[in-house]
Amino acid sequence: MEAPRHSNELRRRLSGGEWVVSIEFVTPEASEEFEGAIAPIVALGERSKGDPRIHTIALTDRVKSDDDHDPVRVARRVAEASGKAPTVHLSGKDRDPAWLADALGRMREAGLENLLLITGDKVKSPGSHGRVRYHDSVNMIAQARAASPAFHIAAAVSPFKYREEDLLNQYLKMVKKERAGAGCFITQVGWDMLKWKELLAYRRRRGLRAPVMAGLMLLTVARARFIRANRLAGITITDELQARLEADATLADKGLGAAYRRLALQIVGLKRLGYAGFQLTGMHQFEKVDGLLRQAEDLERQLPTESAWWEAWWEALRGPEGRPIATAPARPFYLFREHAEPGGASVALDRLTPRALDPDATPRAELRTFRALDGLDRAVFREGSPGNVVLGPISRLVPRGSVLDRGLHWLERQVKAPLVGCETCGFCRLPYTMYVCPETCPKGLANGPCGGTSENTCEFGDRECVHNRKYRVAKATGRLDELETVLIPVVGSTKRHTCSWTSHFRGEDPPVVNLLPIRPKGLQHDH
Repeated sequence: MEAPRHSNELRRRLSGGEWVVSIEFVTPEASEEFEGAIAPIVALGERSKGDPRIHTIALTDRVKSDDDHDPVRVARRVAEASGKAPTVHLSGKDRDPAWLADALGRMREAGLENLLLITGDKVKSPGSHGRVRYHDSVNMIAQARAASPAFHIAAAVSPFKYREEDLLNQYLKMVKKERAGAGCFITQVGWDMLKWKELLAYRRRRGLRAPVMAGLMLLTVARARFIRANRLAGITITDELQARLEADATLADKGLGAAYRRLALQIVGLKRLGYAGFQLTGMHQFEKVDGLLRQAEDLERQLPTESAWWEAWWEALRGPEGRPIATAPARPFYLFREHAEPGGASVALDRLTPRALDPDATPRAELRTFRALDGLDRAVFREGSPGNVVLGPISRLVPRGSVLDRGLHWLERQVKAPLVGCETCGFCRLPYTMYVCPETCPKGLANGPCGGTSENTCEFGDRECVHNRKYRVAKATGRLDELETVLIPVVGSTKRHTCSWTSHFRGEDPPVVNLLPIRPKGLQHDH
């Protein structure tokens, strides 16, 4: 990697345990003229150059559209303008390892080190070239870590999940990301402070060391209406919170004062909880950022104790009747018992009590399917099994692409499609996914869910997230560790629509990596 020509304040401060401020800028659409489109980003970079309070500018990827300007190209200009290393977001939607390798190569050439690697949300305009494929964030992290140890890799996590499967899937995949090479995390935006606290408590109990930055947003009534109307993936705005914003909007300042105060209070509270910093989205003007940071500094002085901060926070979220409004949906699931009880917010992180997870909640039909397919796998496909001993030598005699090979491919699909939704990807990952086919996920993710689920429902809105069944089966069979330690490789494009049986018996499957496990500390994952 070329030596950076700018200071990497993000990396330096996170390594030293210093508070970090990142300003996220949504990269403009590629249809906009480049210089004019990035002028506001460059201007923010120039203004932040001499400001020690702003440490990096983050450039998003495929947020505004499916075809935004190249964030690596924009990042080079931001680095020149600010003198500080920007953070480049790279999204895996409609992308593959070859694309990522090219992007990483261009980053190395430019001396850019900071990355946020995400799977990406639902494409806005599906093309005509067939199913949209996603490069899973876990595989992206592993690929970037292998490409260069100089990369400073961030990953995403959302604690704002309110059903057991949704939440634990997020946390298990977070552990897998850290084991795969993520050096820090940035959260989804949210307004439930108990969930912010839960995430840090979980990480502390698991012995996870990567620093976590909070994703923040100035929530105005207009922005909240847009988020709810468009059902932006993974963001929870309750009816009560929306009603409070609507009431604020009737004030003389249209609710801006209340919105800024809530955001400044969040910054103070998250810093005290132990977050490493924050990444602010939706605020691009230096004057507004400056005002927010000054307000947060003032509140930090005015609220010297945790109890004073909580009182101010609940006051900022009171409804018309004078009670705190709900920032979580009905019947929310919290991982720690105290967070479901009055006064639980004040319990210290290391004194929280984990809830027991009931292994008997898994539907019997899911367990029957798992046991039947696992038994078949052990008898036929596992190394040393009777089926493997007999079929291995025979499969190696089948010519690739022959009539017999194509016939076996057809037979595999006829057998497996009704059972598990098989699309004959050429590398069967069922033994590593609790026999839930990852191709039944609209994004084809094998290493865990994306962050776009809501109330256990897929971001695409037409089904329960398929990873929930994986979680339930793994919990019931004592295999939850596998959801955070087994790194399932990418299926190559040349493998798809071929027979996985012959490929497996020929020994052509790509290697599955077992990452170093992290044993739970006081969290009842194993049954």
